Amino acid sequence: MQSNPSLRFFNTFENEILSVRNELFHQLEQMTPEFSVEVRNLFEYKLKNNDNKPPLGELFPWIIKDLINLDTQLTKNISVSWFAVYLYTLFLDEYVDYKKPIKSEMLLAGSVLAKIGFMNLSKIVKGTEYEAIVDEALNESVLYQLRDVQKQKTNESIIEKEEYSLGKNKVILACAGALAASSSKHQEFIIKFTNSLLLSLQYLDDITDFEEDFYNENYTVLLHNMTDIKTKFLLTKASKSSYRILLSQLIINGSLERVTAKLNQLLSNSVILIEQLSEKRLESLNSYILFITLKHSINTLNNLLNHEAKIFQELPKHKQEIILDKVEQHIKYIAQST
Repeated sequence: MQSNPSLRFFNTFENEILSVRNELFHQLEQMTPEFSVEVRNLFEYKLKNNDNKPPLGELFPWIIKDLINLDTQLTKNISVSWFAVYLYTLFLDEYVDYKKPIKSEMLLAGSVLAKIGFMNLSKIVKGTEYEAIVDEALNESVLYQLRDVQKQKTNESIIEKEEYSLGKNKVILACAGALAASSSKHQEFIIKFTNSLLLSLQYLDDITDFEEDFYNENYTVLLHNMTDIKTKFLLTKASKSSYRILLSQLIINGSLERVTAKLNQLLSNSVILIEQLSEKRLESLNSYILFITLKHSINTLNNLLNHEAKIFQELPKHKQEIILDKVEQHIKYIAQST
């Protein structure tokens, strides 16, 4: 496996990104220490679950900055507001999607994150052509988040599942709109590139979180065919091998191959947009290396699945284990990169 591309990118802007984190936590601290503590704990929990690798969502404004050479201080100012919104999406993921018990402090802290993020981003685009884009993106992301939650446990069509997934991720257009409003010449690219990522982000999340989604009965696009009662029975009876039983089923029924093929095409579209834009040598852009490396990993996984999926069930146990080792290694790498 290659060195982690998101970590490499993070290292390029480490001081700036850490400064953004500290600035937001300081703002929360100024209100009340309880808010800062709750939000820090949530973020650190998410980081720990990903081996302390930086999340792709947090890196987004710095990816745009790297691609179009946006002013550093301007990017930082927008990033503080976006980081608040991004943490709010983690809050929703934790307490809306998975319906975990929530403390009053965390509920109120989530409200404050939404206020800081959305209000400040809206101020940046006010009076510009991007005001309507941001307003529409925020409205649609909330609407589709609601629909996604309502339909989590139902076996909707793949087209409908994709519609909910794409719609709820439109929240990232709030950041893109602010960046576009602050850029002198790359506005169209910022919006097009962001739109190219909406479904990719969801597919990446579905691939890396499929076991948790299954146990929470969150039937994503990847888990569209996973309502088989026998599979559920196997998983409830399994112990250490439960992940592998489910992974085997995703290989056998072709779901993982289908999703990685679609994701590979989506990432290819994003890479093409970068290649059409770039005024620099692409090899010098860690943002470009991030997407190329991620696309290569997805493509390699898809090729493996395309070759092995049809015969997997007929293979002897030891050969199945070899394939599972390879697939699991790719998924772990993708998770750490996104």
